[in-house]
Amino acid sequence: HAPRTNDRRAGLRQVAGNRASWPGLFVNTGIAGSIFSFAGLWGVPYLMNAHGMDRTLAAQHATLMLVVFAFSCLFVGRLSDRLQRRKPVMLVLGTVYLLCWLPLVLGSALSPLAGYALFALIGVSASAFTLSWACAKEVNPPALSGMATSLVNTGCFLGAAIEQPLVGWVIERHMGGPVQPSADAMASGMWVFGAAALLGLVAVTFVRETCGRNLT
Repeated sequence: HAPRTNDRRAGLRQVAGNRASWPGLFVNTGIAGSIFSFAGLWGVPYLMNAHGMDRTLAAQHATLMLVVFAFSCLFVGRLSDRLQRRKPVMLVLGTVYLLCWLPLVLGSALSPLAGYALFALIGVSASAFTLSWACAKEVNPPALSGMATSLVNTGCFLGAAIEQPLVGWVIERHMGGPVQPSADAMASGMWVFGAAALLGLVAVTFVRETCGRNLT
């Protein structure tokens, strides 16, 4: 039974003690943390140094990714509700998201058209993590839905806090001195985001399917 809503500590203990609450946190750490870190900090420098884009063109790629991501979030929940399935949608989108990092970690050449298409696909597939909030809510008592979604949402901030400096550290390790980062050095930093995407996808496999309804 859910505790009284004003008993916050008891409610938090109940949510944290529910094993089904935690996979969503790692989904957010991996997927949300990587897209926000990439779009907010490393995307533009990567495109400029690894692919020779000017700042304007690189910024357009990052902007497209975020705009497409925002619009995709409007529809992924509706799709999941209509299918009455959360986990399969997350798995498909999470797999696409992971695959999208391959050209970036491998430093593959990107034409402007291919770059726009890739970044748009990253934006679409990253919307997978937003379903983690619904899953966390649906495996906990309705009175604790706010705490449940807040718990998994901390993964977004945790991922960004870890991955942003970690990418910089990896790039510096491959630079060999205080010089302009090479394409190989920048690509090495993208492996952090690729690993984060893999973490998010693996975490999805541990998410409990709720079929779009509350289980408690």
